[in-house]
Amino acid sequence: MTVETFSRACWLLSKMPSSIPWSKDQAELYEDGLQTLPDYLVSDIVHRAIHDCEERPSVATLLRMATEIMGGPIPTAGAAWEEVVKFLITRGLYCDPDPFKANIYREGEPHFSHPVIGNTIKVMGGWRAICTSDAGVDYLRDRFRWVYDDLVEHWSREAPASLPVDADRAYASKRSGRVAVGRT
Repeated sequence: MTVETFSRACWLLSKMPSSIPWSKDQAELYEDGLQTLPDYLVSDIVHRAIHDCEERPSVATLLRMATEIMGGPIPTAGAAWEEVVKFLITRGLYCDPDPFKANIYREGEPHFSHPVIGNTIKVMGGWRAICTSDAGVDYLRDRFRWVYDDLVEHWSREAPASLPVDADRAYASKRSGRVAVGRT
């Protein structure tokens, strides 16, 4: 994040109502939390916060907004289950497209609209386990929703740490010339 973007973000955030007065310490908290985000994303989330929030959002709330922008909104459990059912009915076990032949699919997992759906399937034993399960659809749906809701809660807390690092910072670290032991 550039100095200009951070200064603009701080100026806008400082004008928002809050029970905590704006101070240098507050600015440092926001800088530490938002420093890995690209400029365009910082601008987007600050403007979204101004329009959507009644008072100054916390750093965690801003990072949650950034996660939604980067990964798309997290679908509801019902919408996610409908996506799983669509693949179960239309493809079954054979969801992995062949890279060389059009309309040919190999055994494998489908690509879902959001990573949380795929993670839910993995927690439930994988795509093969879902497709070959003897349990009824009602049981699978209830289990999926329970695991999905748990993962959505976890995703909301942990996803901001997995946001992409600013390209300038990544490039600067590559230029340092250091090579990790055991890697070439």
